[in-house]
Amino acid sequence: MKQFFLLSISFLLIYSCVYKNEEDAYYSTPGNKTNTLDSGLMAHFCFQNSLVDSSKNNVTGTFNGTPVYGDFGPGNRAIVFNGTDNYFEIPVGNHDTIAISLFFKGDAALSTSQKPYLLDYGQGAISLDLDAVSGGTYIVVNDVELNNPEENWISSFDGWNNIYIEAVLSSKQFKIIYNSSKKADLVVSSSLAGNLTVKNESLIIGHNSSISSGNSYFKGLVDDIRIYDRKLTVIELHQITGILR
Repeated sequence: MKQFFLLSISFLLIYSCVYKNEEDAYYSTPGNKTNTLDSGLMAHFCFQNSLVDSSKNNVTGTFNGTPVYGDFGPGNRAIVFNGTDNYFEIPVGNHDTIAISLFFKGDAALSTSQKPYLLDYGQGAISLDLDAVSGGTYIVVNDVELNNPEENWISSFDGWNNIYIEAVLSSKQFKIIYNSSKKADLVVSSSLAGNLTVKNESLIIGHNSSISSGNSYFKGLVDDIRIYDRKLTVIELHQITGILR
């Protein structure tokens, strides 16, 4: 029994050391990010009953309309978009590389012939359209469907979804990763034919600034908006999606 106990302790110590060494090796390798989500973070909005940016940059976001907050979960809040005239504008500047992560919960009204925009960076440079006209919910970027028409991206209108978007404007590279409790890590990468030229320096959540139609406004809840001037690693993205699960 004593030998078994000592053997078990030895195994745990060896396993812990191996794990720690592997982790240290990962983060000490050139090009790998440090174990933090603060690196390259330009703005972070948690919507805990306020529009305050929780990053170190103190970015001032402007909400069109009167901010209303709903529940994300116990002890957590989210901001409500009414689908009529609400949008949130974040002055992030003009960046060649940008990454955006946010959680959203769309209203069931998206099953109607409505084409709300979840976000827009630079008047259509990167616009994300939840297209419900054809009975599905497709991701459209610059009027190009990136996903298989048979594949419904938004698998849950009664639950929370996470979308991560990264783009390198100069090389026209674009990637979207969709994650929800019902579907994990659905990835679409694309090399777009047209230029992704940013026409202004703001990220708009809940509306496309170049469209005047009322049907372009998002209706539902949004939370935990994070904006980076770099790409995130898979580990970092999993850290984010696990935070609010």
